Amino acid sequence: MGVVLYATIISSNVDGVMYIVGANEIDLSHVQVEIDNLKRADANIIGSVLNKYEANDSPYGYYKLLWVLLWTANQSRKNG
Repeated sequence: MGVVLYATIISSNVDGVMYIVGANEIDLSHVQVEIDNLKRADANIIGSVLNKYEANDSPYGYYKLLWVLLWTANQSRKNG
């Protein structure tokens, strides 16, 4: 069983869920699938965190991080 599956199971027994993902550890399409699964379980998603992100390793630095976060939030709104 994956961590997201456990989160989906217990999400109805908690006030809110924070979605945390490590940079470069998962494809964005998988993130969207996992968020959709949480929504189907009526999870109260209160936020997300992207950790292990090294802005200095990217030519776009924090601008790329901002774009990824905004894109993910926008996709979440479109699909839910």
